[in-house]
Amino acid sequence: MCILSRGRTGERPACHVSRAAHAGFRFADLETIAPYLSQLGVSHVYLSPILQAAPGSTHGYDVVDHERLSDELGGIDAYRRMSKTLTDHGLRQVLDIVPNHMAIGSERNRWWWDVLENGPSSLYADAFDVDWDPSEESLHNRVLVPILAESYGETLESGRIRLERIDADFVVVYEETRLPVAPKTLDTLMLAAARSSGDPTLHFLADTYAALPPASRTDMSSRLRRHRHKTELRRIFATALDEPLVQRAVDAAVEQYRDVDALDALLQRQNYRLAYWRLAQSELDYRRFFDVTTLVGLRVDRPWVLEQTHRLLLDIVDEGAVDGLRVDHLDGLRDPESYLRELSARAPQCWIVVEKILARDERLAPWPVAGTTGYDSLDVIQGVLTAPSGVAALSDTYREMTGTNEAFDDISATCTREAVVDLLRPDLERLVTEFRMVCDRNRRWRDFSRTQLRRSLVETLVGMPVYRTYGAPGRELRPADRAVLETAVDVARKRCEPSDGPVLDALLLILGRDHAHPHPEELAARFQQLSGAVRPKGIEDSAFYRYHRFVAANEVGADPGIVAIAPVDFHMRNAVTAVQWPRTMVATSTHDTKRSEDVRARLLVLAELPGEWSAAVGSWMAANDRHQVGDLPDRNTEYLLYQTMVGAHPISADRLGEFTVKAVREAKVHTSWLRIGASYERVLRSFIDDLCNDDVFMHSVQRFVDRLEPHAIANSLAQVVLKLCLPGVPDFYQGNEVRTFALAEPDNRRSVDFEMLRERFGSISAPGTNGDQPWRSPELSKLWVTWRGLLLRADRPEVFAGDAATYESIAATGRRADNVLGFLRGGQVAALVTRCSTQVDEGWADTEISLPNGSWRDVLTSRLHDQRVQAGAVFADLPVALLAREAPR
Repeated sequence: MCILSRGRTGERPACHVSRAAHAGFRFADLETIAPYLSQLGVSHVYLSPILQAAPGSTHGYDVVDHERLSDELGGIDAYRRMSKTLTDHGLRQVLDIVPNHMAIGSERNRWWWDVLENGPSSLYADAFDVDWDPSEESLHNRVLVPILAESYGETLESGRIRLERIDADFVVVYEETRLPVAPKTLDTLMLAAARSSGDPTLHFLADTYAALPPASRTDMSSRLRRHRHKTELRRIFATALDEPLVQRAVDAAVEQYRDVDALDALLQRQNYRLAYWRLAQSELDYRRFFDVTTLVGLRVDRPWVLEQTHRLLLDIVDEGAVDGLRVDHLDGLRDPESYLRELSARAPQCWIVVEKILARDERLAPWPVAGTTGYDSLDVIQGVLTAPSGVAALSDTYREMTGTNEAFDDISATCTREAVVDLLRPDLERLVTEFRMVCDRNRRWRDFSRTQLRRSLVETLVGMPVYRTYGAPGRELRPADRAVLETAVDVARKRCEPSDGPVLDALLLILGRDHAHPHPEELAARFQQLSGAVRPKGIEDSAFYRYHRFVAANEVGADPGIVAIAPVDFHMRNAVTAVQWPRTMVATSTHDTKRSEDVRARLLVLAELPGEWSAAVGSWMAANDRHQVGDLPDRNTEYLLYQTMVGAHPISADRLGEFTVKAVREAKVHTSWLRIGASYERVLRSFIDDLCNDDVFMHSVQRFVDRLEPHAIANSLAQVVLKLCLPGVPDFYQGNEVRTFALAEPDNRRSVDFEMLRERFGSISAPGTNGDQPWRSPELSKLWVTWRGLLLRADRPEVFAGDAATYESIAATGRRADNVLGFLRGGQVAALVTRCSTQVDEGWADTEISLPNGSWRDVLTSRLHDQRVQAGAVFADLPVALLAREAPR
C-alpha cells in the first residue's frame, strides 16, 4: 500500500509512500501502522489496486472482478473499518485503478468465462479486445486459449484434458484450469443420456440445445434473449437431475467423452481453442497487456464497459475518504484523452495522475489531470546528481572490460525490433491485416505486398521517439504528435527498401488521420496502442538488460545513452513544471523501478570516481577468472554483476542470483523466459555463489563500498530534499523513508519491516535521544530528513501549492559553486543539496550561497543563517539543507 505528506485541511495531497496490497498485507494491517504514518507526517495512504484480483496476486494489477473488493485484503467491511481508522489519524487515500486489462487465468473472472462459453454471442464479448474474424480460419468466432504444456494432440491423447459435470454445469478440465462448455454443444451429450434413460426432459433439452443459433456477432437484444434461454435450460436441467435415473444417465454420457475422438469433437465445437502455450507468441487473437497472455485488453472506450468497471471505485470515492486516483498503464487505452475526460467528470473532486513515461524532451498532453506518476522527475533528479565529467571515462571502461562497442541507441533499436517481431507478433499481424484491408480499398495502394506493409509498420514502430501518439476521431492531431509520426517515418525510410517509399507515404497519411475511412481509423488507433507497448518491452525490458555502461541510468523514464542533466536545464524544467503541472507526482522509487533510489544513489558515485571504479572492476575480473567455466559467464553480465553487488551491498547470493537470472532472461542473449538456457544459468549461479563465498573478493568489494558510502548518503539525502521541494507531490515508496537497497520486482516488493521503522522513528522523534543529532547516524539521517521535510510542508503548505508556490534557482559563487544545487519555493523555503560530493572532499573553499534578505533557519539542524552564507557553514552537519525564512520580529 502507499502513503502522501500531511497538509492542512482542504489542501491537495502533499506526499506519499507506496505499499503493494496482497494477502500478506491486508486492510487490517494498514490500520496497525496508521499511527506511525500519521506521526511521520504522511497525509495520504496510496493503495495499490484493491479490487478482486486473481488468486495469489501479490500486487493487485490482475483484476478479475470490478464489482467487489479483494477478499484477500479483507473485503468491503474491512476496507471501511480501515478507512475509518485512517480518517481518525488524519489520513486520506489515493487509489490505484487498472482500466486497461483484466486477468483471465481464473474462472473468478465471470465476464471472460461468459465469453469462453458463448463466444461473440456473450453479453461481455464487446468488453474485451478480441479479433473474432482473424486470418487464422480455425479461430473464426473463437478465442485462442494457449495454456497447454505440450501440443494439443499430445495433451488430449495423454488423457490430461477431460470433461466433468459439476452439479448442473459441465466443464473442460486441464490440470488446475477449468473452462466452460458452450450450451449448443451439449446436444449430443443430452441425446445420449436421453436415449439411455428414456427421460423426456433430456430429449427436450437435446433438441433445444441443438436448435440454439451458433455463436456470432449479434445485437445486444439477441444476446440477452440467448442468455435467458440458456439460463432457463440450465434451470430445467438442474431440476431433472433430482431424478437418480437421469443423473446416472448423464454421468454415463460424460464417461463416453473419455474417448479421445469424442472429446476432440466436443472441443472443436467450443468457442475457444485449446492450444500449446507457445502459440500465444504468434496466433493470439486478443490484445494483451504487453506480452502477458493471462491479461486481456479491456475496451473502456465503450461507455457501458467503463461504467461497469468503475462503478464500485467511484462509489467508494463518493463515500468521501478518497482524494486521488492513479491511473495505471494509460498508454494501453485506445483513447486515453477521452477516458480521462470521462473519469475527471465522474470524479471532479479527485487529484488524478497517470502512469505515463515521457521522453526527456517530451511534454505531457493537456489532459484533465494533475500530472504523471513521476518517472520524468526521477530522471531529472538523478540526471542533475550525475557527474557529467565521468561519463566518457565510464564508457571507456565498459568498452575495455566487456568489448561492447554498440551505442545504446543501436541496442535499443535492435531490441525494439525484436519486441515487435517476436514478443508482440500477434498485435503486429493484426496491424498488418488492417493495413492490407485499407490498401485493398485504394487502387493506388492495392499492389503493396504484405511483406512491404509489415516491414513499413515494423520500422515505423521502431523509429518512434516516444511511447505513442494520441490521435482520435473528431480531434485534430496535435502538432507534437504529427511531428513524432513524421520522425518515425523518416527513420523507417532509412531502414526500409527504396521501393517501400510509397507504402510509408500511405502509412503516414493514415496515422496522421489524413485519409477519411473507417479502416484507416482502426489502423491508426491500433498502431498507437501497439506503439505504447513496443518501447517498454524493447527498451525497459530488454535493452536496459543488455547495456551496462552505467546501470544507475537504466531506469524507467531515463535514457542510458544521455545520462547527466546540467543544473541550468534542471532549473528550467522545474520552473515550467511549477507553472504547468504544479501538482504532478514526484517519485524516486516505485514498484516498477529497476533499482531503488538508494542503490542508484550509490552507483551515481561511480561517475565521480571513474578511475577508481575502473581499477577496482579490472582487478575483480582478473581475480575471478578462476571462477569462470570456459568464457562463461560473459563479460557483459559479469560487469552488471559487479555494479549490482556494489549498489545493493550487502546482498545475499540468493537475492543476487535471482536478480541476475531475471536480468539475463530479459536480455534474451544467452537465455530468456521463453527459451531458458539452463546450462548458462547454472554456470551463472555457480559463479555468483563462488563470488559470494570468496572472502578476499568480498573484502575488496566492502572496501570499495566504504569508499563510496559517504557520497552515496549525500546523494540519497539530496534525492529526498529535491523530491520534497520540487514542484509537485512527493512520493515515498514502501519503506524508503530509510535507506533501502532493493532491485527489480519482485525484490522491491519484499515485506516492509514496519516495526523496525517505528522503532527508528521513535528514536529520532523522542526529545533528548541521540544527543538531539540523529542526522549524524547513517541509519537515521534519511528518516530524519524525510520527517523534518514533511513537517515543513505541513507547516507551510502555501509555499508548495497554490499561486504563491513559485520556483527560483539559487546562485552560488566560488570555486565549488557547481557543487551547490539550490532553489527557492515561494520565496520562503530554500532547498540546498550537494551534488558530486567527492569533489568537495577537501572542503568548500570560498564558495558562497546567496539567499534573499532575512534570517534562514535550517529545519534539519536548527542552525540560523543570513542571506549570504558560506557553503561550508550550510553543509557543516549534513550534505543537504532545508532553510525556512523566519518572520521578522
